[in-house]
This record gives sequence, C-alpha cells and structure tokens, in this order.
Amino acid sequence: METVVNLSYPIWLLIASGFYLGSSLLMSLLNRMVYKHHAISGEKRRPYSISLGENIKFNAMNLLQIAGFIFAAFFLVRHGYSFMYQTLPQETLGWIRFILEVIVILFITDTNFYWVHRLIHENPRWYRKFHIDHHVARYPDVWVTLYQHPLEQLLTTTLPNAMIFFLPVSTWSFLVAMLIKHFSDIAGHSGHEFTGKMASLSSLNGPIHWLDPRRRWIARLVTGITHHDLHHQKVKGNYALYFTFWDRWGQTLIPATDDVFRDASRGTRPRSLKSRAAADH
Repeated sequence: METVVNLSYPIWLLIASGFYLGSSLLMSLLNRMVYKHHAISGEKRRPYSISLGENIKFNAMNLLQIAGFIFAAFFLVRHGYSFMYQTLPQETLGWIRFILEVIVILFITDTNFYWVHRLIHENPRWYRKFHIDHHVARYPDVWVTLYQHPLEQLLTTTLPNAMIFFLPVSTWSFLVAMLIKHFSDIAGHSGHEFTGKMASLSSLNGPIHWLDPRRRWIARLVTGITHHDLHHQKVKGNYALYFTFWDRWGQTLIPATDDVFRDASRGTRPRSLKSRAAADH
C-alpha cells in the first residue's frame, strides 16, 4: 500500500482514465454482443444528442478532478493527516470489519448523493445550471456516466469521498469501495439490465442478487441497473445510486422499479413504464 499512497498525480490520472475508458468500452461491447436482448424499455431506446467535443470536455474535467482527489487524499494519509490505516486484515474479525467498512463508505457516499441529487432536481434554477446536461440522455449509455457539470461531480461524489479520509477505515476498504462505485456507476448508465449475469458481479447489485435472486429481502435494499435508468426516463424519483433505503423512506422510489427488477430476475426483458402502464389497463 505504501507504493500506492506514493503515486504521483499524473499516474493517478492515467489509472483513473484507463479504468474509466477501459471498463466503459468493455461494458459497451458486452451490451452490444452479449446483453443486447436485455435493453431496458420495451420500446426502442432512442439515441441522445450530445456533441463529441462536449462529451470529451466534461469527461476530461471530471477525470482530472477524480485523479486530483485521490492524489490529495493519499497525500493526507502519507503525511499523517488522516485516521485511515494501511494494513490488510489478518483474522476473521478483521475481514468482517473490512466488509462493514466498505458498506459504511458506500452508505455515506450514497446518503450524500441522494440528498444533494434530490435537492438539485427540486430546485429548477440549480437543475438548469448544473444537472440538465446529464439528463439530455433520456436513455443513457456508459459514455454519459461522467457527462456532468464538474461542480455537480464535486458536490455529489468528490466531497463525500473526502470525508471518508477522516474515518478510522482501511485504505484498502476505501479502494474496494471506490472500485464498486466505479463499476456500479457505469452499469447504472449502461441501459441494459444484466443483474444476475457474470458482468454484474463487479458492481454492488450483482453479488447481492445471487444471495437473493427473487428480491425478497436483502436485494430490495440495493439498487440495480434499472433503478438509475428509470431516473433518466422519468427525471423525478430514484435519486439514490447504490441503496434503495433513502428513496423508499423519502417516497421518491418510482413505483414500477420493483416490478422491473422482478422481470430482470426472471430473465425476461424489462418493459418500459409506458408498456407496463398499457398492460396494467
């Protein structure tokens, strides 16, 4: 871990960019070739209109920010300004703590994301200024994951991650949580519901789905790919990214979400909200 902590900013920028571009390309190819029949929405997904230059600009600015945050955070660790420790667990209790740390990190970041994200949506001025660009894609794909205003990225992602460095958690559990967040964010914008498939094991909902494939207990607490896709379709609701707790408690869960999850767990193609409403009538 000492080697990781001492990495320079250009190296972190290269790592962040490589992870984002590589995993996005891989997931895009899987969706086209393997999961093409699992596109969310029974109607044909319409392409969005975003210029390549604008997309590259936002992606570049946010990758610069992500790499800068990681470098600055490990700078604090290296100079003793953080409560984080750098050892891996050696015993069973240590591994249990490790798993709990990952869950706590994800919960803290998701709590911040839900409330900031919801506040932006409920304030028309802030929505138009900081978030409307991201919602140009009503039917998103992996390439709009970082297509967002850098200030939104700062408030919803970077700052809550920074808070973690003042908690007594392992740097390893932090990195694992960041990887789960990374793949979950990309999967949430992929437009294809492959929960329960091998590719979903890299995100939070994949392993949980294998424990509870019928979404009757623990899986109901975790979002799937459809959760954020429906947020893009409807704009209002489904504000969280990783857990459903805040959306259920705040009564912002889109009603069709659980039904779409059940469709996915049965291996059927998830239907659009319009198709579902027509079938109900």
